Amino acid sequence: MTIRPLPKRPAPLRDELLSSWIARLAVANYCSVQEFCGYLGLADERLPETRSELQGVNLERFGTITRLSPSAMNSMLIRRCPRFPVECISRSDFQVCSTCNNETPGVSLRHWRYAWSTICNSCGLELRKRPV
Repeated sequence: MTIRPLPKRPAPLRDELLSSWIARLAVANYCSVQEFCGYLGLADERLPETRSELQGVNLERFGTITRLSPSAMNSMLIRRCPRFPVECISRSDFQVCSTCNNETPGVSLRHWRYAWSTICNSCGLELRKRPV
């Protein structure tokens, strides 16, 4: 089977999480996130956020489909340090920039997950608690 790049590919935003970008790719290509994750070969058809969640994924095929280089892919993942006694990076989106989220609905940027972030690095506005 010939593997071809996606027909529609919105560019990843600076500091965007891989999980956020994959969800935006699914929407742009008119399919569900779960179906799209399955097509990309992601385990459990879940959106990956860390390198360990990409174990077992054919990264060459993934890169061909998404037109994403391995270095770009790594830069979109959250790095966790298991030896650090305190977790300072949230496992979920607990805060958001209303302006950036309105411009690109559903986007999630890495610095929004940091416990110490109070200002959006993209637009300079204050981060807000994510509405439930």
